[in-house]
Order: sequence, then C-alpha cells, then structure tokens
Amino acid sequence: MKPGLAAARASRGVKLGRQHGQRPSDKKPKRVLAMHKEGLSYRMIGRNIGLSKNMVMEIVKARSGATVLAVVRHANEITEGFGAAANPSVV
Repeated sequence: MKPGLAAARASRGVKLGRQHGQRPSDKKPKRVLAMHKEGLSYRMIGRNIGLSKNMVMEIVKARSGATVLAVVRHANEITEGFGAAANPSVV
C-alpha cells in the first residue's frame, strides 16, 4: 500500500475501495426495468444508466425470474383444488 493511503487509513479512518455489500447496480433496477419494458436493448440501457450490458441483463433476469416464479406459484394454487380427477395426466 502506498504511504499516503496507509496514513489516510491509519490516522483518519478512511475506508478504501468499494464497501462490502455495495454494488453500483443496487440503486438502479427500477430504471433498468422501465427501460427494458420500453423495448430498449441491454446495451442501450447500460449506456444510458452507466452499467455494463451484462449487469443490465443480470438485473432483468433476476427480476423477471421472480415474476415468473410468482405466476407459477399462483397457477399451482389455483389448480390444487381440482385434484387428479380433473387432470388425468398428473399421477
């Protein structure tokens, strides 16, 4: 470590680097999802917001995966009451 950085850390308690648990993308998922819904590509969303296209893709997949899971759970709850007699393919 360079002497100036070591002194800043030791005497003034300066924390260097990205802090644990902080990601630049944590504050931007609403904007990313809104732009994705408008039909913009991952690359264009990333350029407009300041994230990589891969980070944009991760945000969209994480959020859409949660949505798909919620829809599947809801569908399962609806069909539970019908039993095997209503759906003979289920054994």
